[in-house]
Amino acid sequence: MLRHKSSERRSALLRGAILARRKGARLSLTPRLSEVATARSCMILALDKNGALYVFTSTSEAERELEAIDVQQDSFEFCDARGQRYSPTYTRPPKRSRLGPFGFVDIGAFTLVAEGDTDSGLAESFIRRARYIEHTSVPSITSIEALRDELHRQT
Repeated sequence: MLRHKSSERRSALLRGAILARRKGARLSLTPRLSEVATARSCMILALDKNGALYVFTSTSEAERELEAIDVQQDSFEFCDARGQRYSPTYTRPPKRSRLGPFGFVDIGAFTLVAEGDTDSGLAESFIRRARYIEHTSVPSITSIEALRDELHRQT
């Protein structure tokens, strides 16, 4: 059975809470401040080689929503609103295989890893090169101009 990472984590937290409760301890299921800080929640821009721009609320959302094979084939570039560049690291590289006349595709998996120093003009350069917004998870961003306004508010 396939399970999502967050449901596995939630199950582990619940098992830990049950065990702790049996021992008479109290355990909070709310995330610790350090967990919240590592959630990597800054607006992420992804630009493909055709000029399609994707806007996500965090790197973890980009990792969930984009397929590794598409990231590899469409040559995506990633950055956050502050100008931090990210590059995909393939935890399971995408691959194609054949068994007789049947073709199979393993879409793979990836994580985004911060790369180098921040460049305050990087996000703006993504917006300049974008031809259109293909996807956005931020309801207030309905156009490239709205994205530019939001970017200026965040910086």
